[in-house]
Amino acid sequence: RPRTNASWRAQALSGISRQRLSKIAMRIAMLAAVVVIGWLALQATMRRESVERAMEARRHTLQVSAKFAAREILKEIDLRFDILGRLAADDELRKQMTAINQRPSDTDLWKRLEDWLGARKADNDGKATSDSWFINDARGVQVARSPRSEASRGENYAHRDYFHGQGVDLSPETKDLKPIQEPH
Repeated sequence: RPRTNASWRAQALSGISRQRLSKIAMRIAMLAAVVVIGWLALQATMRRESVERAMEARRHTLQVSAKFAAREILKEIDLRFDILGRLAADDELRKQMTAINQRPSDTDLWKRLEDWLGARKADNDGKATSDSWFINDARGVQVARSPRSEASRGENYAHRDYFHGQGVDLSPETKDLKPIQEPH
């Protein structure tokens, strides 16, 4: 059958419409892709900024916590120095240490000092808990410990920093080390 002018126009229009619709659909798809990519980029930027804010908040929290911990630790150290300083000035302790320094091998003197030390540790455990207390003589020899320990009693610790105060533990063979004169 021969085509009529109207039917040919309808087909031509529908071909043109398809092309136009195809172009419009392509443009919409491209626009949608650009919008999606932009949205994803915005989300990534917001997420990165959120992570940065969270990290900054975490750093701030850690700084505040560290300052608080440092203050609390300082209080504990000061409390222990106060207790030990007060006990170091005790006349009974001074008499016992003078006697031990004059007769360093007299273990009966060590026993009496160990009893004194154990009582003082027990008196102060509620204020400043600790695993042990010990006393070294002027040579660095441990002459008393609470609780008692046969493993450390009589050992020379003059090489340890807490005895000589030089900032590091030295070799145990180091000789002629002098004890510290104040808290270290």
